[in-house]
Amino acid sequence: MRAVLFLAVFLTLSISVTFLPSLSLPAYAEESVYICPMHPHIEGIKGDSCPICGMTLVPKISDDASSKKKAAQRNIGQSGMGISINPEYVQALGVKTTKVVRREIGQKIRAYGRVTVDQGKAYQMDLKADGWVVDLKVSAVGDQVKAGDLLFTFYSPELMTAQSDYLIALKSDGRVGSAQNRLRLFGMTDQAIADLKVAGKVMEETPFYAPQNGVVTSIEITKGSHVAKGKSALRVDDLSSLWVMVDVDIKDAPNLEHGQRVAIKIPETGQHAVAVIDLVYPVVDAKSRTVPVRLTLNNEYGVFKPAQYLDVAFSSNVKQRLVVPEESVLYDRSGSYIILSVGDGFFQKEKIRVGIISDGYSEILDGLSEGDEIVRTGQFMIDAESHLRGGMSQMNGGRNE
Repeated sequence: MRAVLFLAVFLTLSISVTFLPSLSLPAYAEESVYICPMHPHIEGIKGDSCPICGMTLVPKISDDASSKKKAAQRNIGQSGMGISINPEYVQALGVKTTKVVRREIGQKIRAYGRVTVDQGKAYQMDLKADGWVVDLKVSAVGDQVKAGDLLFTFYSPELMTAQSDYLIALKSDGRVGSAQNRLRLFGMTDQAIADLKVAGKVMEETPFYAPQNGVVTSIEITKGSHVAKGKSALRVDDLSSLWVMVDVDIKDAPNLEHGQRVAIKIPETGQHAVAVIDLVYPVVDAKSRTVPVRLTLNNEYGVFKPAQYLDVAFSSNVKQRLVVPEESVLYDRSGSYIILSVGDGFFQKEKIRVGIISDGYSEILDGLSEGDEIVRTGQFMIDAESHLRGGMSQMNGGRNE
């Protein structure tokens, strides 16, 4: 009875094996044996990873005396176009494709930039008369102030005389405009002049108000100190907009123009922003042979600080170009090439000529046409498989667009 049962099982298995090729399924040496596509000597079981490259192991293909029969079983074989690969095996290799497209890119010019104060938004308060600081309302460099905030009060006989002349002019309908301009020359703001007009009498302690929102970046006076005419009192800088000074190579300067957007990055934090070219200086540094370029940078949220260094990337000669992802391009001794997907599981090695590389894309000067489908990821695996099988050994000479 046991002999009959064994014979029945044997015949059943034989029939199953006979029909496997007709289903066009891959033939594996051992169902439980998996190998690394890049390092075939590494074996394991399903789910294992290669200890060398970290790739997931794939089923090991059976050895067959006839390479032709083996290709039929695996559905991997050579053709005039390159190599054909079973879709299941393509998926195991992690192959992904993309189209060749046209995209606006330009050549990158990289440099370092130094953040400085926008001199058009810096206010230096210099005293135009001798006197004494009666009270100082700002305590330290870095204090935030708003336009109209009281900064300090100042006692000056010369300034008091100018105030008296103004009040007399108001009462006599005399030269009010001339007297008011004189007060402005002494550093009094319209707010301080309005205080004087309301008071109707000379102010012994003349108030000096902040002319704009900003940060106190310099204090040269102290409470009770005597200040000579022409000396600096303090400085208030509006840091909501800054300059970035960059030195570029003289050969790159002609490609830069006013209003051009520029990518910047804080190297320590990786934060990105966009600045705008404000001025390409018409001079060349005699020692470094570079051209200074000034950028304007919005700093509304106070992310950037004066004296900070930034990574700067200019894009010049920006135009529509035929491009592929940079990572899809392969290189060997003969030059650059790409793995082209021609459909129905066929792949071929296509020689290309690469132009500029920018923003993660490589410009294609020759070898591909818009709309061609190329392998973006997994091309190393296909290339390795082709070398193992001797496929794609002859590179196509490239195709004009």
